[in-house]
Amino acid sequence: MAFSYRYSISQLRRLRPAAPPGPLSSILNKLGLLRRPRYIHRGSGRKFIFHLQTTGSATNIPSLWSHVARLTRHQSTVVSADIKTGNTARSRHSSASNTARSSLTRLDRRRGADSSLRGVDFKVLRSVQRFTPQALVKFELFNVQSINNKSSLIEEHIREKGLDFMCLTETWHQSQVYSALNEACPPGYTYLEVARSTGHRGGGLAVIHRQHLELSSISLPPTSSCECLAFKCKPPFPVTVLLIYRPPKPNSAFIPEMADLLSTLCTTSANTIILGDINIHVDSPSCKPAADFLQLLDTFNLQQHVDVPTHSRGHTLDLVISNSAPISNLQVYDLGVSDHKVVSMELPFPSPHFQTQAAVSIS
Repeated sequence: MAFSYRYSISQLRRLRPAAPPGPLSSILNKLGLLRRPRYIHRGSGRKFIFHLQTTGSATNIPSLWSHVARLTRHQSTVVSADIKTGNTARSRHSSASNTARSSLTRLDRRRGADSSLRGVDFKVLRSVQRFTPQALVKFELFNVQSINNKSSLIEEHIREKGLDFMCLTETWHQSQVYSALNEACPPGYTYLEVARSTGHRGGGLAVIHRQHLELSSISLPPTSSCECLAFKCKPPFPVTVLLIYRPPKPNSAFIPEMADLLSTLCTTSANTIILGDINIHVDSPSCKPAADFLQLLDTFNLQQHVDVPTHSRGHTLDLVISNSAPISNLQVYDLGVSDHKVVSMELPFPSPHFQTQAAVSIS
């Protein structure tokens, strides 16, 4: 047995309230007044608007609330409705946007003046080491001709000049005898040393330096023609220094031994500096040992920086040689306690600046 039901138009419209209300809907569609508002992300804290075409009212569909743009109860119920002009969705969207912006502004004021840094707690961040490329490392080269009777003078000189390290040749100190070197160190300084060799006059090398530089010695193969002391600085001072004292007597092994040393150091360090009393008249073009030595420097692309006499007899004996190390402000002056002059220079290197930490003491 079949059943049939009859419904009126008003009954069908009540069952489907979103049905278009007849020919008026085509006119509203052409005018673009029934377009659905664009999708807004749920996290924005705004509301969607859905228009009921049959009644001409608007219903709010709340999204997930954001903690910065939540509307008040009064704002969630008030709708500036004028469906004939189509401004309902746009005014609602503008109201939510203005409320969100005002809420963010109040939140930023609570967190700090700079809104671009909101949400960052700088108290828990670790400070980053910064570098200033204007810092200079000051150091000198000096043939002291015995530190045993000049330790107090050297200590005072280092303090007055504010040197980071001082390279000394011909210290004349004996092995296992450190009293003169200890007296030559100002507070906050320490030293590296190579005692004089037995069997010849003179000799002995020392480097007095600030403790924070943390110079570390580099082992070298033994040499018969000269005394050597090599060291390197810890970052941010990436420099390798070779300190040399060559006795004035002729020795044919000097050039081959220097070639071996330079091939080892120059290939392992970008910034290499060779300092010392070479006892070769590099200022005399007719000097055969000087010509051979300068040719060796050219082979390794090294530059000799001292172009004035460093000895009381008018010759350039104390040399400063480098590859790419930017040596600057090189000066030569007489300290008055040796027949050699002091060679002073600077190296521009990045210097770390850390935040000052308060010292805590328990009494």
